[in-house]
Amino acid sequence: TIYKLTPQFLDLMLMDDVGVQTIAARVVRTLITVPDRRKALLENGVIRSATMMMKANHEELQYSAIEIVEKLLLADTALRQEIIAMEEINFTLIECAVSAQREDVIVGAIRALLLISMEADEAADHLCELGLLDA
Repeated sequence: TIYKLTPQFLDLMLMDDVGVQTIAARVVRTLITVPDRRKALLENGVIRSATMMMKANHEELQYSAIEIVEKLLLADTALRQEIIAMEEINFTLIECAVSAQREDVIVGAIRALLLISMEADEAADHLCELGLLDA
């Protein structure tokens, strides 16, 4: 079944084929909603994979990765705290919000940043230090 292939979808997200990456990201985004699959994805580095995809020079991939991050932020409070502590992903979201041309990428990145900043004043302050106001 598709559940047994969960780790392989993370590998597919990093292939050198935009079509494959986009489809794999959509599957991962769906799997995140299932708690045991989310756990398997986290154990296999879904946050790292999403961060790498957001750094791609392709806005469809960036948007797909941002959707994954949003799902993770909404899934679990403890996970949200973990993501807040990851400076690289926060900075990458800010970069997407500042440099993207597509409206859905900009809005998605800002939405994820707002989810992070609403968690605590310290998180909002940290995002401002990283450049959130530029976004």
